[in-house]
Amino acid sequence: MQLRHRLEKKVCVVSVIGNFALSNNDEISGYLAPLIEDPNIEVLLMNLEHVKVIDSKGAGLLASTFKKLASRQKELLLSNLNANCHSVLKTLSLDQIIEIHETEEIALSEKDNSPQEKFMA
Repeated sequence: MQLRHRLEKKVCVVSVIGNFALSNNDEISGYLAPLIEDPNIEVLLMNLEHVKVIDSKGAGLLASTFKKLASRQKELLLSNLNANCHSVLKTLSLDQIIEIHETEEIALSEKDNSPQEKFMA
């Protein structure tokens, strides 16, 4: 399992290499925890291009991550899912609550073009 991230404005892009499975949940959860808490991050975009499998525990971790982010008024986005992973999320109806994008570039582009509140002092 390999995890790395980078910041694109207020979006934290997390690239995952490996599987979202029971054996990796603690590692993924531990990696995401400080990112979820970071006040400078408004959106967590997980690029799953190199994830071949998401099992029920992995899907549960995604749902839990979504819930933690939502409670902080933050968003979870997913990109680059293969057909198998997308099918798992669709079967569990997670595609109804978590935004899924075909590519990382599309997800970032849509976030750049979405209306944002501007606060003036």
